[in-house]
Amino acid sequence: FIQQKDKIIELQEINQKLRESQIWVQQVQQENADLKALLKINQDKYKIVTHARVLAYPGAPYAKSILLGVGKQQGVAPVQAVITPYGLIGRVTEVGETFCRVILINDLNAQVPVIIKPGQVHAILTGNN
Repeated sequence: FIQQKDKIIELQEINQKLRESQIWVQQVQQENADLKALLKINQDKYKIVTHARVLAYPGAPYAKSILLGVGKQQGVAPVQAVITPYGLIGRVTEVGETFCRVILINDLNAQVPVIIKPGQVHAILTGNN
């Protein structure tokens, strides 16, 4: 009986922590929804693949591209941007069922349309290898 009482107390403490975590998660979800509404973000408009494994990096001196382990099955399409937590790294050029090739922005053939702020100046970002 004493062992069961200790176990019940331990489970009650865990349950209380989980309730507190659930409240925090609900607050963060509500804040996220409010910020999306403020920014007028329509999530349905963009297909976002959350992660992808790099399968190959040829390392050729003048051709900078990578092969990623996501493709049509995951919703990847040509010309989509490839972004990391550090920013834009390239765009999708070829797509297979389960893989895609990405040209990196430092490739000599890479050209990305950009808008320079302030002034809303339109320009083309090109790779310099």
